[in-house]
Amino acid sequence: MRPDSRGEAKVAALPWGWRAELGQTPASAPLRLSARALDWLKWAALFTMVIDHANKIVFDGGLPWMTWIGRMAYPLFAFLIAYNLEVRGADWRKYAWRLGLAAAVSQPVYFYALAGNLNIFFTLLAGVLVWAAVGLAMLFMNGLLKSSLFALLALGLVWALSRVRFGEARTVRSRWATFGFYAFYPLHLLALALVGGWRV
Repeated sequence: MRPDSRGEAKVAALPWGWRAELGQTPASAPLRLSARALDWLKWAALFTMVIDHANKIVFDGGLPWMTWIGRMAYPLFAFLIAYNLEVRGADWRKYAWRLGLAAAVSQPVYFYALAGNLNIFFTLLAGVLVWAAVGLAMLFMNGLLKSSLFALLALGLVWALSRVRFGEARTVRSRWATFGFYAFYPLHLLALALVGGWRV
């Protein structure tokens, strides 16, 4: 065994996000997704979330097929955060700050629209903090165990997009795009609540 092999083994045992901070490349990560594939997953997560909330708010949960589709939303959101932390080495502090702010801003609208407990941002924030503590971003995927089998379709979509070869054009992102992604959650809940109230 080479003198530095033990240190290399310790580095290899770290989560991808922590290895990135040590200058290690995640090129050999078991699953690699292009920027465009990640964008498609974001849109799929948003779409399935709207379907689920529309069924609950507008149709009083009376359309089971919308619930089945909606069960994909949480696993997709969870996977996106887990992937960005583990493989892309995203800064968990920035993630936690954005999720915490979005959770606080969205909660009044969430109460108004769904009269529930805590919105999804709190759950995702808890997952980020757990990852920061123990380095296990895949704990996010416990959402799969709590959802119906239809949530497994989310994993199928992830796998399918990982096999697609997209063009080399890079997606331009800005802070406004990030803000819009988070702002969509309370805005769509408010819109659905207003539509649901109008139907009554």
